[in-house]
Amino acid sequence: MAYVFISLGSNMDKEQMIPAALDLLREHCILLAVSDLYETLPVGSLDQHTFYNGAALVETSLTAHALKHQVLRLIEQQLGRIRPSDPTVPHPIDLDIVLYGESIDELDGRPIPHPDIVKYGYVAIPLAELAPAYIHPVTHQSLSEIASGFKESNGILRRIPFRFPSERA
Repeated sequence: MAYVFISLGSNMDKEQMIPAALDLLREHCILLAVSDLYETLPVGSLDQHTFYNGAALVETSLTAHALKHQVLRLIEQQLGRIRPSDPTVPHPIDLDIVLYGESIDELDGRPIPHPDIVKYGYVAIPLAELAPAYIHPVTHQSLSEIASGFKESNGILRRIPFRFPSERA
């Protein structure tokens, strides 16, 4: 079994999409914890609605490849996500593996740990909320240390308290 951190994002019907994605996710994984949500400015295209971003910690026996392709992409499709070549279009839901245990690997040409952890506060801060002492396997910093590097708003408009049942239904 592996502990996996998944980033969550939505800028379309976000109040419904995040809980719906978590409901579907816990059909395939043990959902251990969910961060608060953070309302953020869109990256790359400011003519979109704001995002809600957060993170979930799950436990799974699936490989990173199986989790991404058999679970996360399926959930995105079920919730109306179409992955066009333009990443700046609105997203009903965006689910990404950002940490897979302590693995340093590559998944479909993208590194794990995901580089956005050290690039964007809206990824690092929710992760640090879930596991502040967790050590990033590449930078060897705790998630709390990484998150504290985002002193300015870094596009985060506000924190939204969010509670989601952690037990399987």
